[in-house]
Amino acid sequence: MEKRQINVYVMIGLPGAGKDTWIKNNLSPDVKVVCRDDIRAELGYCAPGEKIIGTNEQEFIVTSIFNTKIKMFAREGSDIAINNLNIRRRYRNDYKKLLSTYDVRWIYVVVEASSVEVNKQRRNGQIPDDAWDRLVQRYEAPTPDEYDEIIYVNT
Repeated sequence: MEKRQINVYVMIGLPGAGKDTWIKNNLSPDVKVVCRDDIRAELGYCAPGEKIIGTNEQEFIVTSIFNTKIKMFAREGSDIAINNLNIRRRYRNDYKKLLSTYDVRWIYVVVEASSVEVNKQRRNGQIPDDAWDRLVQRYEAPTPDEYDEIIYVNT
């Protein structure tokens, strides 16, 4: 039996950009969503819907589960939405290595609010200003060699 091509939606955007909302409003319920925030909540590191970063040990566990879920869904032939900040190219490239044995159509969804101030307001002070500054400085816009399709969303 031939494996079908899977669509992998890589959500890209700062916290509060609207990635969760875009997924809810635009993707079929059949698309498997893999989200580090959800894994943290499942493990009891935070409450559902809470946006935190755990200790190094906790984040190692989260990463292991995150990667395992992505591979599991790919093995099943499911379309996948990778819902994370994904603002650094090296992390996006890691997904390609992880799924290198699958026929993947890479769809990047870049979600941006009208300003970083809007993002900050949506996160209600959960993220310190210095962390925002680091996120903005580390943001690496995707380049055409990374994806098969790109969707830009302004929220």
